[in-house]
Amino acid sequence: MRSFISKNSNFFILAAILLFVLAVSLPTLTTRPRLWADEAKSIELALNFERFGMLDIQTTPGEFSGIPHLLQSTGYPVTVSLAGIFSLFGFSMTVARTYMLFWMIAALCGIFFFLRRLFGVREAFFAVALIATFASFHDNARTVVGEIPGFLFMIFGLWILLFNSKYVAMAGFFFGLAVVTKPSIYMAILPAIAVALYFRDQDIKRWFWGVFVLAIGAIIPAILWFFLVFGNPLGSLDISVWQGIALFWQNPFDAGSLRSNIFSNVQGIIFSSTLLYFGMFFVVLLFAAKHFWRNKEKRVFFVFAVLYSALAFFYYLRSPGWLRYIIAAELLILMSVPYAFRMAVKFKHGVSLVCSVLITIQIIHFFTAAQIYTSDVALRAGQALNDRYSTQAIAILGEPTIALFIPPERKHQIVEMVGLPVLGTNPLFSDSLPDVVLSAGDGRFLAEAGDIISSFYIHAESIQGYPIFIRRAQ
Repeated sequence: MRSFISKNSNFFILAAILLFVLAVSLPTLTTRPRLWADEAKSIELALNFERFGMLDIQTTPGEFSGIPHLLQSTGYPVTVSLAGIFSLFGFSMTVARTYMLFWMIAALCGIFFFLRRLFGVREAFFAVALIATFASFHDNARTVVGEIPGFLFMIFGLWILLFNSKYVAMAGFFFGLAVVTKPSIYMAILPAIAVALYFRDQDIKRWFWGVFVLAIGAIIPAILWFFLVFGNPLGSLDISVWQGIALFWQNPFDAGSLRSNIFSNVQGIIFSSTLLYFGMFFVVLLFAAKHFWRNKEKRVFFVFAVLYSALAFFYYLRSPGWLRYIIAAELLILMSVPYAFRMAVKFKHGVSLVCSVLITIQIIHFFTAAQIYTSDVALRAGQALNDRYSTQAIAILGEPTIALFIPPERKHQIVEMVGLPVLGTNPLFSDSLPDVVLSAGDGRFLAEAGDIISSFYIHAESIQGYPIFIRRAQ
């Protein structure tokens, strides 16, 4: 028995880390983090693909937003595969979040086996433990968005590129999957890997050919995206669609000018513990550059990690201060620091001591100070609406997290999300008024139809703080 444990100690340690992730995730799987608008959008895309074969948001029964190309902030590798899960097990938040839990476990395993090959077993264990105890990893990975699935695809691409260089096109395919899975996060892969690839052989002809083959592989997921979103993109698109996509990517935030965002975020760096924490690690990484330079695999990975992190940080600066845009850079840095510390710390057990202290600090932060918001309000409100108004047509004004739970044949909604045009029209201005109205957000959709509410509706109750209006008997 002792010899069996000794021979398989690596897998027992990895299993212990994964059990920690499961233990802290399962008790509050559907409520921590709370369901939020971007996640609700991704789940509705999956539901509508399973129900209607469309990656779009339903606004009224039989009608959709008409701008599916602007709704793919989490791409088809997540939403279409989740649609398949829903077809097997039905829709619930438990099913959706359990699906994401599998992505979390797969990502940690992928990171471990990649780093074991690149840096060694001990560095791989410390890196995975640092990631598994990092609060932002849980905050992003448990919700139905594309950051962690995209990261896993990126790891697959790096693995193939570094260790199976005959399959460069397949590496490009996985990089392309990462990009379509979460374009805002992983678009920076393309320039970063193009530059990093030069440092593999440092031969301009081989570099040019390698980038060309990578591009061929990467374009395949993009073509699949076009066909899934548009059907036949060459026959159905007009110039206005392309203009809309270009304008959206020019400024996807719709939160003031990009210049003011950058100025505000630069000013806030010294007040952000997250940025200071990873800034310290980034400096350590740079000081260890000569050690990464000793062989081509580590050299390419180092250049990629540094360039990608810099590009991701710039994208964060353009945003309204949303740290989730640097989550992949944070994970790349955590993957690298155990090796960097091993090269920098001279005494034998130095890296073990340093990493153990960091893991302990992260665990304490995770359980005491991590800002992972917990709420079941949307779940309770959706359930209550279905229980109390099980046959009526329901209008949801400005709250996609609740509209998600209303059956499509009874759902009318208008949705306002950052960077997007308003989806749908106010159901209170339709020819056939809904039976029940729930108002959320800033209440402007309710206010603009104030005359209709006063003439045709009465305030019935509040559900989880949301006012509910029912239509008067005629």
